[in-house]
Amino acid sequence: MSTEFEKFVEEFITSNEKYAFIVPNHFPKRYTNVFNIPHDYLESQNYAYAADICVIKSGWSTVSECLTMNEAMILIERKNIPGDVNTKKFLNMEYGVKSVKMKELRNVSLREAKNRLK
Repeated sequence: MSTEFEKFVEEFITSNEKYAFIVPNHFPKRYTNVFNIPHDYLESQNYAYAADICVIKSGWSTVSECLTMNEAMILIERKNIPGDVNTKKFLNMEYGVKSVKMKELRNVSLREAKNRLK
């Protein structure tokens, strides 16, 4: 995780401190509302299934899991990754899924997003 990415994610977590976050194992353990997926756990899609909203990078594997499970999602844009750009376009055209730029992530209110995504 890049330093810039980590900064924006941490700002997002602290601005939504009433929520619990499930994150990959390598994410820093700095907050009481952040829970890491165990390193040896292979069925991470179960965590996506249990979530109210998945805030994810627009990589196809996690996106397809969310689509299959009909989970609400917020996509974090990564403009320099061609697969992500194409996935973002597809999701917007076919499902109306919106995305946010990394620097905009800190302004996302999970309460508002959850109500809007219902």
